[in-house]
Amino acid sequence: MIAPATKQSDTHKHTHRKGHIMSSNPFELRFKILEMAQSYLQDQLQRNQEVFSLAWELAQGQGEANQQLWEELQPETYTIEDIKKKATELYEFVEKK
Repeated sequence: MIAPATKQSDTHKHTHRKGHIMSSNPFELRFKILEMAQSYLQDQLQRNQEVFSLAWELAQGQGEANQQLWEELQPETYTIEDIKKKATELYEFVEKK
């Protein structure tokens, strides 16, 4: 399992410490793109969880909170396949000339 990235800004700092992403060898480039993809999805999940919390609090305040709503509001977590898909999308950008 891949450990969650801390924040996109941490990944950004990491990229600049090691040098420009294009000067990386192919393995480093792939690893950095996977890190970026996971960080993006982690940030997106965190934002979705914040929206979930706000919607749940609102439903509780209005007396509409129930198990079905709880399940419907739960944000979907990302998978390894989601990370690969996002990494492919990011790599396509890098690959363009």
